[in-house]
Amino acid sequence: AVEAQVPGGFVETDLAISPSGRIKADGLVAQVDLAPFTRYSSSIGPTQGIARVSADTLVIVDQWPESVVNGTLEFRDLFYAAIGNQPLGSHRIRFNDVDDDPDYTIGGVIESIDGAFDVSGDFDLGSGTRFRMDGLLKLTDQAPRGRDNSIRPLLGAPNSSGQYPFNW
Repeated sequence: AVEAQVPGGFVETDLAISPSGRIKADGLVAQVDLAPFTRYSSSIGPTQGIARVSADTLVIVDQWPESVVNGTLEFRDLFYAAIGNQPLGSHRIRFNDVDDDPDYTIGGVIESIDGAFDVSGDFDLGSGTRFRMDGLLKLTDQAPRGRDNSIRPLLGAPNSSGQYPFNW
């Protein structure tokens, strides 16, 4: 068993590493503060919040997830500078190990826990650090007044139900 402290969090798992570099983590539970990591990614930009991952089994090959069993990734208390430094809420991705598209090996469902946005959709991971998200975002009653003005430049106009489609 591995138990380690990382910046703003911890990792606990049973870990196996093969000579080829394949990593298998069983009983994985980890939590990290996002702020230190987003400084290194120009595509994400300044973000605050907590990321928490748990999985019965996670397999990583060439530094990228290859499979996950009963996994979740939660983002708690998010703040994202690009749309005003106001709370975005908490959201979850529930992963499954099977995806309908052969180019993507891990599928997931995006759902909101709480906050200013109600988000729903699909999340897929493929080889070579590929990922895609496809879903809908709707402002909740908790959204600050005028928040739609900061969303429109990123996602365009909402549909007739007030939902903003997104696709990355």
